[in-house]
Amino acid sequence: MGEQQCVVRLTVESRQGDGRLLQELKDGYVLSFSPDLVAGMTQLHLIGMSAAAEPLAGDSWLGVKVACPAQQLSTADITLPSVIARVGRVSSSASLNIRDVGGGRPLINRSPIGDWTVQAINQSGADQINRLHLDFHLAFLQG
Repeated sequence: MGEQQCVVRLTVESRQGDGRLLQELKDGYVLSFSPDLVAGMTQLHLIGMSAAAEPLAGDSWLGVKVACPAQQLSTADITLPSVIARVGRVSSSASLNIRDVGGGRPLINRSPIGDWTVQAINQSGADQINRLHLDFHLAFLQG
């Protein structure tokens, strides 16, 4: 069995349904990554994250950071604490600008399963976004 890779996309939408997603993101939006999304995958670990927001016009962008869930290791009595990482500048999925695959060292090899906190930290022209797509770049063994 060789290692395989995939991307799992989770979409964040306003809980109030009134176009106030940016404010909800500024306040910190909790998003659950269910184990059902990765059933059948073993030795699952995160290798990066990227994001896209809709609608964003032209050169508009959104800065996002995420806090991963604390993780209990299965091989030892150790709990890794939640860590925070910047995803990078988020643009529209239709944008010609290449989106950052961020996360870097704090998130690499962490499990994606659990409650993630997503927070907007700055923006330019992103006042009216109604969806944020988070792409979890994963590596795993097929079980």
